[in-house]
Amino acid sequence: MERNLFEMTLVMGKGAPLLANFQMMSTMKMETDDEIFKTIEVSGYKGLLNLKKNEKSGTLMLSLSDHMLVVIEAEPIASESEVIKLVEQLPLAKFAAQVK
Repeated sequence: MERNLFEMTLVMGKGAPLLANFQMMSTMKMETDDEIFKTIEVSGYKGLLNLKKNEKSGTLMLSLSDHMLVVIEAEPIASESEVIKLVEQLPLAKFAAQVK
């Protein structure tokens, strides 16, 4: 039986360690036979995509502001376009407006 997972975490606060990690990793790009790690843009927000091909799972970290990061984990995910399609359904602008 295939497992379906969609999990979203909002990280807020200037000192949040995950925000610092995002900023450090925001220029990384790597692709192997098993994994893709790269910077993408979704709905105008900069993000880091980690797609594990063999596991058919993906994690996307999106920076909604200097103080807010949304982390989305999903499976099964087979491609970057599938992740983007899922995330574009979220009210990202409404989340971002909460910190202004």
